[in-house]
Amino acid sequence: MTSSQAEVTTTLGREPFFLEKWYLDTILDDGTLLIVLLGHLRALGLRRARLSAELHLPDGRVVRGDASVGAIVPEGGGRRFHHGQLGETELVWRTSTLSGELRLISRHTSARLRDPLLTDGKRQLRWIVEVPDADVEGELRWSAGRLAVAGRGYRDYLAVDLLPWRLPIRELRWGRAFAGDHACCWMRLGTHDAALEGTWADGHMESRMAPPPLHEERVIQQAHVADIAALRIGALRSVLRRLAGDPYQTRWLAQASLGGARGWAVHELVRWR
Repeated sequence: MTSSQAEVTTTLGREPFFLEKWYLDTILDDGTLLIVLLGHLRALGLRRARLSAELHLPDGRVVRGDASVGAIVPEGGGRRFHHGQLGETELVWRTSTLSGELRLISRHTSARLRDPLLTDGKRQLRWIVEVPDADVEGELRWSAGRLAVAGRGYRDYLAVDLLPWRLPIRELRWGRAFAGDHACCWMRLGTHDAALEGTWADGHMESRMAPPPLHEERVIQQAHVADIAALRIGALRSVLRRLAGDPYQTRWLAQASLGGARGWAVHELVRWR
């Protein structure tokens, strides 16, 4: 477990709701995009722990895999789960349709816009950009082929025990981009009566959202979060839809310009009722 995860899990986790989630993406030079989500959810006495992975290829094909991972438990400097492990510099997973091994060499230390992002009494929402920009190597395998990975990666960590029906968020904008030796990530969180925003760029934080110029955007996901098949939240679906504002997510892949170089970006918009 990383020090940031240890710090978070000692202060959060109150019933009846707790969500812990890792997001990792890697983009290759040709625009191939891999997104992996690993998460553990406790809600109203029910528990879910799942991994989902999706590989977006330049020709428009998408390879997906998801699986229940049992308990996600601390081991050494990371987490172990059924058929995989997440470490500070590695991610290994296996599903029936998409598997992989990745090694991350971070170019920068972790970043936090504000910690915690939101509070409600003792309950909190905490978001840590554990790896803002990394060189990634490894291999992906699926039934129709395999792919050697050499790209740029990103990883963040979310932990929240705010009650879903008291969540004040109305809109979330997030993205990350790289080009040449440059990288950035940005976020804007709009609540009922305020907005929190910031940008991390090449190791420095700014208190405003400042995405780079984006070109040739392509929608890669558009759905109500409760309907995303890979999450398979079952009986919790109605809770998310009725009590948590039924969030709707749109995610894009785009080309990006940073420091005079051309690269790639992935960004998203989530809106609540």
